[in-house]
Amino acid sequence: MPINKVTKGAISSAIEELLLTCSFTKVTVKDIADTCGISRNTFYYHFQDKYELMDWIFMEDLAENVKNYDDPDKLADTFLAICRFMLKRRNLYYPFLQYNGQNSLQERLTEFYYELWLLKINMQYANSGLKLRDNELEVYARMNAHALVGLICDWVNNGMRNDYTQYLDEVYSIIYLQGELHSAMLECRLNMKEKSPQSNTLNGAEVS
Repeated sequence: MPINKVTKGAISSAIEELLLTCSFTKVTVKDIADTCGISRNTFYYHFQDKYELMDWIFMEDLAENVKNYDDPDKLADTFLAICRFMLKRRNLYYPFLQYNGQNSLQERLTEFYYELWLLKINMQYANSGLKLRDNELEVYARMNAHALVGLICDWVNNGMRNDYTQYLDEVYSIIYLQGELHSAMLECRLNMKEKSPQSNTLNGAEVS
């Protein structure tokens, strides 16, 4: 394993140890460096701050534990896999997710799901000959991303126990409702074409 990754792994172990007795908000870079036995300069060589460290830990766990995590058709599977590895490292992720300020893991999760929903919705509409305006696409993707992250936050606020599968029905409901919205838009498109073949827009969607 490259020395760079070994050092990053040691730094991540240090913050995990600190979070056993301290909140993420109170942990400092000095605390992490001292616990790891490195200088602050060495820490800053690898990470800009503790928030970048948190983001690196999440992305490493994501890549290691979630197959096809960037596949928009695997949203439900990804949700379960993320909860599973977070529970496995509960001592780390519980304090991470209790912090909800700037550069929080909640923000990172929202951006992660936002990108997946952008892909999913865009493909869904394109396959039907519909193209949403950029602002409409962003609203739908952001709304659904917040819904999924909200479920994870509910799970954390309820104790982050081994019961995350109970939220799966709600995940499927979010996916189902997006599908229903797409179906309604498609039906309106067909009706619009029958009434006015020259029309090329519909409720924020361009039609071909």
